[in-house]
Amino acid sequence: MLGQCKMAMARAYAIGLYTEDKQPVNETAVLTGAMNRILVLVMDKDVAGHHIAKGFDKSLLPRIRKAQAGSKRGSGKDALRDFTKCFNREKTLKKGSEVALLWTPDNKLVVYFDNQMRAVIESPILCRAVFDMYLGEDSIFRKYRNMSFTFHGGAASET
Repeated sequence: MLGQCKMAMARAYAIGLYTEDKQPVNETAVLTGAMNRILVLVMDKDVAGHHIAKGFDKSLLPRIRKAQAGSKRGSGKDALRDFTKCFNREKTLKKGSEVALLWTPDNKLVVYFDNQMRAVIESPILCRAVFDMYLGEDSIFRKYRNMSFTFHGGAASET
């Protein structure tokens, strides 16, 4: 059930954050809570898959190394490799294509391209790093002026 939605715009895609929590949540709750949460990236233009993979690798690698106490090797790095492979396999992500990144309460990152599951990666380090990249104190949005997630809705009512 959709509980909350936040949206922001990056250079190549729009991003929506959805949670199932019925109460308003903030960035800290999304990064630490035990809930399903999903980032949906909608391509704003045609983008090469390897370009998106490289961007994720560049932004996620420092977060993963930090979580691995500075180590260049480990389960987080292996998970990052699996994650970027999903994008490297795609020649082009066309304008309007959707990439959904679901972080489950059991620390699996489920990757979907246009509603087709591409990978299930079990890694608390990767899950946290992906969402921290957009929501954490050192968010990639700090690189751009006036960019952050802004609230666009409230708790959904049950039907």
